[in-house]
Amino acid sequence: MHADDTFLMRVITDPLENSRIMNNDLEMINDWSKQWTVKFSPAKSKQLIVTSKPARINYAELQLDGTEIKRVKTHSHLGMLFTENFSWESHIRDRILKAASTLNTLNRCIRIIPRIVKEYIYKTLIRPVLKYGCTIYDNCQLYVSNSLEKSQRSAALACTCAYKDTSHTTLMQGHL
Repeated sequence: MHADDTFLMRVITDPLENSRIMNNDLEMINDWSKQWTVKFSPAKSKQLIVTSKPARINYAELQLDGTEIKRVKTHSHLGMLFTENFSWESHIRDRILKAASTLNTLNRCIRIIPRIVKEYIYKTLIRPVLKYGCTIYDNCQLYVSNSLEKSQRSAALACTCAYKDTSHTTLMQGHL
């Protein structure tokens, strides 16, 4: 058995005290895992410290089963890409890249398949990828939101076969 997607989270007030508490928690998890034959992989475990402070603070190392847990700047958890500065730019860029291949295929078939099929492809294969986690990243910066909107617009153009200079309002109302 494996314990994928398990995580510990703690608000840090005192770096040394919190490292001691986290290491104690990790030791208890390790003891529990041995008792219940659940395998945690220290080499695959990551440490992400999220902060709005510009200076990177040195924290005591965290260990699981005697192995240091590596500190990272970004970490993917359940499909969400978290960063140490809690910006959603990396997550949204990742979503756009994941949707791009399907959107490119849709663009290549623009004149071959009927509009209803293109809309179905968009609604089932592109939009869910672009919107994944949107309730969480709703507070993202405007320029990041605009890049997501640009990708949505490209999909709307592909579905409607509209001209690139079609107004945004007309395109989104679907009166083409």
